[in-house]
Amino acid sequence: MSIPKLKILSIDITGKCNCSCTHCGQEFKMSELGREEIKEMVKEAKKLGLTDVIISGGEPFYHPDIFGILEDLYDEKVYVSILTNGMLIDENDVNFLTSLPNLTYLRISIESLNPQKLDTIRNAGDCFSKIIKALSLLRKSRIPFGTSMTVGSYNLDETNEFIEFSILEKANFIRLSPLIRKNDGFVRSNNGSFQYFSEVKPADIAFELACSIANYSDNFYSGFLPV
Repeated sequence: MSIPKLKILSIDITGKCNCSCTHCGQEFKMSELGREEIKEMVKEAKKLGLTDVIISGGEPFYHPDIFGILEDLYDEKVYVSILTNGMLIDENDVNFLTSLPNLTYLRISIESLNPQKLDTIRNAGDCFSKIIKALSLLRKSRIPFGTSMTVGSYNLDETNEFIEFSILEKANFIRLSPLIRKNDGFVRSNNGSFQYFSEVKPADIAFELACSIANYSDNFYSGFLPV
């Protein structure tokens, strides 16, 4: 019996994050993977046919050795994409990223286009302006990027605006995904306790997203990425 090839490997390189989003299902632990651990993981996965690595977290740019990790992945000759909240990306990061020919894209998460609402969701400050700065830096440096929105009751009415915003920001792709709640239907709140997230039926989300996509379908020449 042949072993199926492993093409894509997603690695959460750190459990640390600069935000504490109310909808996030990640069990954040104050730990992170070291360069040698990641290199060994990738070397073993390449034996199974690995070609692409997705770097995530936590927040990847919170890792103190993110540049070293990305250099190692270049040395291993695998393509790399990065999932990030976009708030820590600065000129130094972008200058380094432009030196990586194996970088396929960054995916920037945005839960709301309302600055105050976004700060509340992320339990952090000045979130929206930091994201706008990151998008501008990526665009000027011609680094491919996409935007993503986790859709729930708190932002279902923003999907049309989000798609229009992403198009205006010259995003290479857009990802919309419904919020998947834990079995008990609770998520973290500002003080670390748990609060109930009002339920939105999957059918309602699917209908709203379909309407949003239909309104702007002419702009999606490259379609949606599956990851």
